[in-house]
Amino acid sequence: MATLEDLIPVLQELSVDNRSVLTRIEPFILTTGKPSAGVGAVGAIAIDMTAKVAYGPKASTGADPWGDGDPFGEGPMGPQGPAGPQGETGPQGPAGSGSGDVLGPATHAIGLVPTWTGANNKTLGAGRAIGAASDTDLLDRQAGDARYVLDSGLNEKVDDRVNALIVAGTGISSTYDDVANTLTLAATGGGGGGGDAAAVFDYTLHRMRQDMGTSVLETPYGYADPLQTDARLNLVASTGEYFATGHVQNQPTSGDGATPTVASTATLAVGTAATSHSLTGLTGAANGREVIVLVAQDGTGTCSATIGGQAMSELGTTSNANVRLTVLRRNLTGAETNLTITITTSGSTTIAAQAYCIAGMQGTPTVALGTTLFDPPSLTSGFGATNTLWLAVTAHEADRNYFAPGSYTNALVTRANATGDFSGSLCSLASVRRGNAVATEDPGAFSIQGTFGGNSVSATIAIRPGPPAAEAMDLRWTAYDLPADPARLNMQFAVEVLGGTLTLGTTLRGWLSRNAGANFTEATLTPRGPAVGGVQVINAIGVDVSGQPAGDDVVARITTTTGVAARILDMAVLAGG
Repeated sequence: MATLEDLIPVLQELSVDNRSVLTRIEPFILTTGKPSAGVGAVGAIAIDMTAKVAYGPKASTGADPWGDGDPFGEGPMGPQGPAGPQGETGPQGPAGSGSGDVLGPATHAIGLVPTWTGANNKTLGAGRAIGAASDTDLLDRQAGDARYVLDSGLNEKVDDRVNALIVAGTGISSTYDDVANTLTLAATGGGGGGGDAAAVFDYTLHRMRQDMGTSVLETPYGYADPLQTDARLNLVASTGEYFATGHVQNQPTSGDGATPTVASTATLAVGTAATSHSLTGLTGAANGREVIVLVAQDGTGTCSATIGGQAMSELGTTSNANVRLTVLRRNLTGAETNLTITITTSGSTTIAAQAYCIAGMQGTPTVALGTTLFDPPSLTSGFGATNTLWLAVTAHEADRNYFAPGSYTNALVTRANATGDFSGSLCSLASVRRGNAVATEDPGAFSIQGTFGGNSVSATIAIRPGPPAAEAMDLRWTAYDLPADPARLNMQFAVEVLGGTLTLGTTLRGWLSRNAGANFTEATLTPRGPAVGGVQVINAIGVDVSGQPAGDDVVARITTTTGVAARILDMAVLAGG
């Protein structure tokens, strides 16, 4: 016998027209809404076709003989069916009313919308611009609708918006010139100066106090850092003593510094053929300095060189008939035992050689070589229009007396034999220099005394300036609520020198204050033991601060001068001593 659950699928398949057949099948009753208790006989089934709910079979007893019923409406959505076949292409739509100028070739390049301030801004008729009924409407809307802003109006709106978004932080100023359309950001530095510091870092990096013998580390201050200090500190404390752990270091700003300088030069003239040649007299040895050696030799053999027992690298070489020019270099590392340069040629020959010791440079010099008579070639340095030191060099297969090209000075002229005899196995060399902040340099030709002929080779060398000098530092550490009015204070810190010369009491100085930095007493800094791994511990013991106004907020202060790159590691402050 079929149950009500068996009938529900059948009911779902019946169309509206066929559902009346149920009234002719006992014991089915069609209703609108749930049937009342008095409708139908026991065992009857009622179908609510409005709500699509089937009730029954009707029970013989009870207040609700029909029960809750079972819905039989639409079931859950089935899975996606397969895609149908592609339909036929529809008919061509009617032509639009506009001319199509905006994206067509009639008045503008294909695919390009005209610039509102361009020559075509008055030709945009009806239908030619989105949302604009006419060219007049387009221009009228520019004031209130960003889609139609003219170039000049858009620029002004963008300028004002950017200015509103820029908020200058600590140590930064923001200046907007509406007339000149410029926005200038500048570093203003920190607090109080002192000495000849070019930039001041005056940060209370952390705040700490002692309450009833217990150290409390309060919330650290945030700080702006426009001058690129590397500052990382954490504060800890023991009874009566305050420590700052971590380090603070100054870093040069980006870019290049001043034009490199020539620390010294030396020359060598060898009029008797040989294979080994010793060039002495160069001075100014220091790590990081560059030594450049120029070698002119009679003939086309090759050469190499060492300085202080360390090999030099060949920067470039060229020859022309009976003369060769070779440029060699080495950046000093301290491995050199001295500055004696030994030049070795592949064959026995006369040479003229010159050496430069150059300070304040970085990277590898660049060189261009040529064979035009006495004319060093044009050279693009590869490091931009910065404060470059340029060397112009020429060599000849005979003794010559040279005069520098215009704007070049400090001529070095070296002749293997100063007889002026063109016929001998001789050679000569000349070099000059200048500083010029350009990316490309063409020195021009050397002039020569008397008549000349024969063959020459030349070179132009570019030497990049080193990084700018390290900024001066003015660093301060604050410890709050020390014992009231300490008469003497002590401090200890460590320092690592990264560049420049550090002299205690001159390029590195220290001060202590007991009244929150309103007054300072300079401390005598002394090294504590030898340096270890390049790091030196510095003490200042028993600094008398009794002459300062009363207070209990102690400030330790360290300053360095411009050009000294240093890392200050840790800081300890103690009352007493």
